[in-house]
Parts: sequence; C-alpha cells; structure tokens
Amino acid sequence: IAFIIDGTSFLISGLMILTINTDLKPKSEGSVSMGQLAKDMKTGLRLIAEDRVISYILILFLLLLLGIGMVNPLLAFYLSSSFGLSEQDFGFIISFSAITGFIGAILLTVRGQIKNKLTMITSSSFIVAIALSLLGFAPSTSSPVIVIYIAMAFIGVVNISINIPLSALFQAIIEDENMGKINAFMGTALALAQVIGASTAAYLAGFLPISLILIYVGIFTAIVGIISFVFLKKSDLEKIAQFREAERLEKRNKEREMKNQLDQQNINTQPLDKSLPTT
Repeated sequence: IAFIIDGTSFLISGLMILTINTDLKPKSEGSVSMGQLAKDMKTGLRLIAEDRVISYILILFLLLLLGIGMVNPLLAFYLSSSFGLSEQDFGFIISFSAITGFIGAILLTVRGQIKNKLTMITSSSFIVAIALSLLGFAPSTSSPVIVIYIAMAFIGVVNISINIPLSALFQAIIEDENMGKINAFMGTALALAQVIGASTAAYLAGFLPISLILIYVGIFTAIVGIISFVFLKKSDLEKIAQFREAERLEKRNKEREMKNQLDQQNINTQPLDKSLPTT
C-alpha cells in the first residue's frame, strides 16, 4: 500500500508538470549528448574551484556526508535489533523527524532573511554530531526511545537549517546560466560520498556494534564542524558571501529598474488608436 501511494504521488506530479505551458528547455541547439554532459560537468568543476565560497560548501558537505551516509543503512536495523522497535515504530520516528523539520522551516520563514548563511550551515554539523551521539548512547540510557525521538528531532532540524540557507545563498551568488552546471557536479560528488559512507558502514557493522559506529561518526562530524568553523572565521568567507549577495541584489534591482523604464518608454511611444473618437 505504501509503494502504491508513493507511486501514485509521482504519477500525479508528472501529470501536473505536463500542464505547464511555458517552454523550459535550455537555449541550446541539437540534442544533449554524453559529451556535452561531460563538458558541463567539467565546467561545473571549474566554476566551483574558482569560487572560494562554493568550494568551502562542497568540501564541508563531502566530509559530512561521508559520516552521515553511514547512518542510512544502519538505522532501521539498529532500531529493530537494539530496541525491538517495529516497522510501525520506525515510521512514527521518521514522521516525527519530518514534522520537526516542517516546524523548523516555518520558524525560519517567520524569522525572515538569514544574514549569516555560511555560519548557519557550518553550525549544523554540531547538531548532526549531537544527534548521532544521542543515537549511539541511547542503549545505555533509562529511556532510550525518548532519546531516539530527540535525536531524530535534531536531524529533522538539520535538514532545514542546511537546505534553506544553502538554496538562498546559491540563488544569490550564482549566475542563472551556471546554476545547473554547479548543481550537477555537486550532486554527483555528494551522491558518491554517500555511497562511500554507506559501504564503509556495511563493512564496519561486521565487527563493531552499531551504537559504537554512531558515536564514532558523531565525533568525526564534530571535528569536521570545529575545523570548518575556525576556517570560516579566519578566512572571512562569511563577509565575502554577504558582499556578493548584496552586489548581486543591487545588480538585479538595477536591471529591474531599467526594464521598467524601457517598458514605460514603449507605452509612451505607442501610436494612438485612430479608430477612437476625438474631441
């Protein structure tokens, strides 16, 4: 039933996309080949390497996903084998994490514009470290299920505290024509990091308790966060990102103002309709 509902939701989404009349095809001639895709990926890598802010984000995410990627293949089995939780319990826990993230998104929206986006993204690594450590130490606590819910609440908040400022920052500092190339390379690299993390977790689970693996990953994530936070403050990347945001916003405002002036000039220079009666 769950798979049928999930598949139906994708079918509805696809039908709704077909109703979009706007031509969203990129402005390019001919069909997209593997060579063109490879060229775009290479361009994305070059753009990232030339941009200190985006390079910092990519390296931070690669390190974090090497650790976080180890959790996904272990969590369901860990909850079942260590705490006797059923599939239904697992569903409630995952739903609770999603609801917590939804509440976090609302609070961020109410809060308004996020000024220190890089600081917020980097600080999320400490929240991840706390969540993973709580999961690892849960078996030794008096109320392990409550501890698990708290840990998953932290993970739900992390998803929002990373994705919202990251999306806003990328839209502010990356030119529209380069967004796809950069996202394509980053998505591929981060997916590879998750695969490596999951494979490492499967190997380590053969001779280490899962709780211990989670604690080690939490410590690794905390170390990554500390190093990244120190580098962020010493390199003034936050100020650089804020300056680029302000610069891009000013540029967009000028372009919008110029477009409005041209539209107004076109309206004023249009000839009068001869068919209208005159006095």
